Amino acid sequence: MFIKMNLSHNGTNITHPEDFVDLEAYSQNNYSKEIDDVKTVITYLHDESLPFKNEIDLDKIILLGHSRGGGIAILTAAEDDRVKGLLTWASVSECKTPWGKWSETRISKWRETGIEYIENKRTKQLLPLHFQLYEDYQKNEKRFNIEGAIKRLNIPILMAHGLNDEAVFFDEFLKFQKWKPQATFIQVESNHTFGRVHPNHQNEIPEPCRYVIQKSIQFLNQCF
Repeated sequence: MFIKMNLSHNGTNITHPEDFVDLEAYSQNNYSKEIDDVKTVITYLHDESLPFKNEIDLDKIILLGHSRGGGIAILTAAEDDRVKGLLTWASVSECKTPWGKWSETRISKWRETGIEYIENKRTKQLLPLHFQLYEDYQKNEKRFNIEGAIKRLNIPILMAHGLNDEAVFFDEFLKFQKWKPQATFIQVESNHTFGRVHPNHQNEIPEPCRYVIQKSIQFLNQCF
């Protein structure tokens, strides 16, 4: 069974699951909430009243996360022993999205005003971020240490990354190879989304993405 989730504060809602329509929720998002959201879904899968409980093997719960979601998957797996496997696609190596490359001047302004905006490259929307995002990181810096988290994991791990990733540079993938050499690593000649676009009007999955999917399935079949 494959379950795809939207995080509670990612700016979408039930009627618009792919559009940023709740900007207030988006502005109040942080890493603590995202980790808690994933754990909530895992707990839900253990509910005896679940209508499809007989279709789930609770001993084989595997997380898959892309980009920032990869980082959240790593952190959740390190905290929750109900997670038995991990797949990351183009994962970040630190929890400093999006301010990691901001100047001190911009961060100081963010602190003073309490809010900053980032542009969504696809929709061109200006998305608000309250300073609580940065404060949440400062309060939980040890908890949000992805390097420490992945080093603690003793579960099957596959990590895939595009050589031409324009959002999460390939150098971050090389860090993971040093931090967790026993993991399985896949590199592909592609960008951050492995050739996928949104909205998707293609009838076929792009070749780089299809390759990563096939390798991921092979990995799961071998490990589980």
